[in-house]
Amino acid sequence: MNKVMRFVMLGIVLALIILLMGCGSNEVIRYVDRPVKVEVPIVMPCPVEIPAEAQYATDRLTVRATDFEKIRALLVERKERGATETELRVLLASCVDL
Repeated sequence: MNKVMRFVMLGIVLALIILLMGCGSNEVIRYVDRPVKVEVPIVMPCPVEIPAEAQYATDRLTVRATDFEKIRALLVERKERGATETELRVLLASCVDL
């Protein structure tokens, strides 16, 4: 046989030896018959209705609004978003145990 064939045969023999070594382990798996308590969370529907999408001050601006009106609308919108966020947090807290 030539050298390449010997190398291939050696590789196959080594692979078989490594695979058969895994069969020689003496590990025994023991199963114990006893009740086990498993807690699984169950998804419950939230009884709260989702509020309608809020209309903020910048949504109510006209195309011809001045810079002053735009800045004032942005400041008002910050407060409106904060109030909406607080409302949503309260609704979420009623659905989720924190």
